Amino acid sequence: MAELADIQKGQMVLEPSAGTGRLASVAKALGAKVDAVEVSSRLQDILKAKGLDVVASDFTEMAPESKYDRVLMNPPFNKGAEAHHVL
Repeated sequence: MAELADIQKGQMVLEPSAGTGRLASVAKALGAKVDAVEVSSRLQDILKAKGLDVVASDFTEMAPESKYDRVLMNPPFNKGAEAHHVL
């Protein structure tokens, strides 16, 4: 996914449902500045331990900003949550 997104060093990347940080970690390893969002406090601790910046807990309540060059996401797929994330 990161290859298809053409993640480049110095880009700003958002991972709106970061989970354990697999996507965010790849973007960081490629040199991007990554903002991670995760609702679970347990998973937030994992993200922070990996050196990722957790900027919010609920992506759907964030104010839209156009500061990101790329968004990598694997949204939650339950009860239409994925559509809510995309919209």
